[in-house]
Order: sequence, then C-alpha cells, then structure tokens
Amino acid sequence: MTPGTRDAPVLERERFARTTLKTNGSTSLCAMFVIGFAVGCGPKPEDRPAPPPPPPPAAPRMVAPAVVSLTTEDVRLSNLRCFAPESLKRSAVVQYGEGSSDTTTGDVSALAFRFTITSAGMTGEAVEVTGDAVESDPLTELAVDVRKETIQFAYEEGENRARFLGAISCDSLWGRWEPYPRQVRPNKTFKRMR
Repeated sequence: MTPGTRDAPVLERERFARTTLKTNGSTSLCAMFVIGFAVGCGPKPEDRPAPPPPPPPAAPRMVAPAVVSLTTEDVRLSNLRCFAPESLKRSAVVQYGEGSSDTTTGDVSALAFRFTITSAGMTGEAVEVTGDAVESDPLTELAVDVRKETIQFAYEEGENRARFLGAISCDSLWGRWEPYPRQVRPNKTFKRMR
C-alpha cells in the first residue's frame, strides 16, 4: 500500500461510522468501538434476557418386535417338529445360542436367541449375558420359512445392529452371522439350548 492511501474495508468502516454519528448520536460510541476495536455494543449483562431452558430429554424409542405367522400346515409339512404344537406343550420357547465361562473368575458369557411360538405367530429376542448383567433385545426383523428351513433375523440399530441369515433345524442355526455391521462370520453355528 502506498503512503496516503487506505484499503477499501477501512474506508467502508469509516463511512459507516460517519453516517452513524450523523443519524444517531446514541449509537456513535458503539460505532466508534466497532470500527476502532471490533468490540460490539449491546445491553449490559443484567439487562439481557435469560437463555431459554434446555429441551427435555428425548423419550426412549419403543421397538416393536417382529411377528411371523406360522400355520399348522406349514409346520406339519416341514422337518421342524420342534415347532409343532405337540412339541411346544411344555414350553412355547425354542432357544439357540452359545455360552462359556471364564475359568479364572467363573463369569458366564452367553448369547441366546429365543423364539416364542404361539397361536398369534412367532416372535424372538436376543439375550446377552455377561457376568451378572443380562440384556434382552426384541428381534426387529424376523423371517422364517419352515418348509425350506431358512431363517433370518436382526436386532438393535446403527452401529450395534446384529443380523443372522441362514438355515434352521431342531438342533441348530447355521449361516452368516454379523454381530456388528461389517463384521461377518460366514459359517457360524448356534446350537439348540434345552
């Protein structure tokens, strides 16, 4: 910049200050501070309104379990006798999973898939046990074809979503297991737990 010249932003701020001084004397001090020190003028802290209260916490999202219709005819024509009404008289639950216990602490770790069969259909839940903590999540997706002996299900959402796609028998589930997105175990077997 050559001596005696000013850049455009400085000239614009000075013109604004002169206009403000001429039109409103009470804001002239504010205008001078804004131009000279880049400090804003406003009400004193005690004159400012209180900030609004924070919003209430969001209500937990309700998850509806998936329900699959099973006809007696479909079960009768399949090899899945464990799903037949006469097999479910003692308990309407068929459960598959795996578990282990820590030899040092004795803590139990298990994952089970419980399928409840009633006249309304079939629902499921995933039950995870770690030590004394037990967490149960409804299956939010469930599809079963007892004639083809295939099953697929999923539970939870987002980064915690788990999914299984495979075959079912009265002894086990086997197929593609995704305990988390992008974490695939292509040949996973879960044995029936009685």
